[in-house]
Amino acid sequence: MNTHTAPPTGRRKITLPQLRAETAGGVPLSPTSPGRAVAAFKRAAVALGVPRRVVDLVDCLMSYSPAQDWDGGPGLGPIVWPSDAELEDRLCVGPSQRKVIVRAAMDAGFVRLRRSPTGKRWGHREKSGRGGRILDAYGFDLAPLAERMGEFERLATEWEAQRDEGRRLRREITSSRNHILSLVDLAAAQDLVGTEWAAAAAQADTLWRERGSQRDPLSLVPIAARLRALGVHVQEQVATALAAVEAVKNVPTGPEYRPHLTTTTQLPTAIAHTSGAIPADPANQAGPDRPIADTEAGPGA
Repeated sequence: MNTHTAPPTGRRKITLPQLRAETAGGVPLSPTSPGRAVAAFKRAAVALGVPRRVVDLVDCLMSYSPAQDWDGGPGLGPIVWPSDAELEDRLCVGPSQRKVIVRAAMDAGFVRLRRSPTGKRWGHREKSGRGGRILDAYGFDLAPLAERMGEFERLATEWEAQRDEGRRLRREITSSRNHILSLVDLAAAQDLVGTEWAAAAAQADTLWRERGSQRDPLSLVPIAARLRALGVHVQEQVATALAAVEAVKNVPTGPEYRPHLTTTTQLPTAIAHTSGAIPADPANQAGPDRPIADTEAGPGA
């Protein structure tokens, strides 16, 4: 391991990320507007994981760059030269924080530094004010924002699509879980026999909690798929149990389906086997102690 420490030289250090960013740059500037360039950068900042302080720095630097520096015309392009004190005031940071933020922006390739022989930042335009072309300048070169604008817009579009898909999956997960719990409530209310309803509800709750605060579709897709499969299973079990209950309710119970009952009170044998016989009047029945009644009444009767 090299433990040699170079003596201080007063020159600005160049990091490997800065060297790679400067080597990759230098392409002709396509005409655009500063508003579109910074908007593309801000849209992609979340997808790129850009710290908020770096976004604030780029936004601050862009405020020093007029529209004519972005039209692809003659001149050095979008170079700005605010002092360190201005940046610290605008960003509400101290010197150490300002250095860290500037280095992070340069390492990420969002800005390049056009270095002067004296190490100072300065610039001259064709005429006073912000209306003229830059004749000479040393400071922060914002051309990478225009050079990478297509990349920023593509990343932002992809990230927004992923974000929308993540939101959709989160809604689906919640909807599937609620549907399962509603099915379990129905099964409990109807006293259905079948799947362990409480276990199914607990599993749905567990899967729902696994989503946490995740927004990445890659993490949410498996959870949504498992809940979807569980919902299909529970719904099939509820439908089967309900069909069984309905089958029991629909068993025929009419008189023709009742078992035949044999009466225990038998008719007298003579009557049961006499077709059309009518029992005689007990008053006309003769017995050992009762004479037969006279069927004709006499004149003196």
